[in-house]
Amino acid sequence: MKFNFKWAFMLLACAFFMGACNDDDDLEYTGKPSATTEQAFQRDFPTAEHVTWSKKKGYDVATFTLPATRVTGSFEHTAWYPEGTDKNAYTKMEISWERLQTEAPLVAEAWLASTYKNDGYELDDEIDVKTYAGQDPLYKLEAERGEVEYNLIYTQKGELVSEILDDDDADEESEDDPCPVQILDFINVHFPEARIDESSFEQEFGFNLFVVEIEEMIEGREVESELLFSDKFDFLRMIREVEEEDIAKLPAALLDNMRQVAPETDWDEVIVAYDVKGVELGYYLVVEIEDEASDLEEEHLYEFGLDGALIKQIA
Repeated sequence: MKFNFKWAFMLLACAFFMGACNDDDDLEYTGKPSATTEQAFQRDFPTAEHVTWSKKKGYDVATFTLPATRVTGSFEHTAWYPEGTDKNAYTKMEISWERLQTEAPLVAEAWLASTYKNDGYELDDEIDVKTYAGQDPLYKLEAERGEVEYNLIYTQKGELVSEILDDDDADEESEDDPCPVQILDFINVHFPEARIDESSFEQEFGFNLFVVEIEEMIEGREVESELLFSDKFDFLRMIREVEEEDIAKLPAALLDNMRQVAPETDWDEVIVAYDVKGVELGYYLVVEIEDEASDLEEEHLYEFGLDGALIKQIA
């Protein structure tokens, strides 16, 4: 799931919650876990080798390897335990292509049939398996062609749930980290049935946000949303793209005002913002304008009230 307007919406969110957007304080440091956590790790991974411990985002993090075989290969894995607990909240395991074909054949089939494969992209040697406690695993494949790289996230059933252009400026060491403990606890309370697809720490315009992509079953269909948190873990809002077939169901006054702002053919996305209880906070229209002469694209973001009235152009 990708929202092209994220940069603009981050600006909106940070401007509204200025006091919550400060410098990132998410430093990793070494530290031995409690005996409870260490015993839990030995229970969960009895054959682990070369184990080292660190602390990050409220977790005790074990980095380790497992005995290598021809299929499993020799890779590095991490297991994340909320500090001092015996609960494994998240694991990231590295596997080979051969292991993927055995463990998740539908993912391998989906890659082989993908447009990326057909367009000449090649897979990185290592495939990441990311699993939150109580959820099915997600498989991250890194597809490369020349200098361009995409991170493709698949479910075990071979469903592509996220495709993200890899940013060279991104912190590769932390891009596969789980949500901070405080955010994970929040999601488990307020969105207990949701699947967490991606968690990232975004830094734009001098502001910091945690952005978590989730997927829920709502009225019989899978619905994707993004949860925005400050770097102090305060929930800001949830944003959700309106599906194309649902745009016509929006309030008539809203649609009329959106059409006055821009012809419908120029609309890129229509977004709804919610609070944590699912109460609508407002609507947003993303308009993409392409300059044919320079081959450049601009995006504009407009905010509308619940009554459909245009409040302002944000960017």
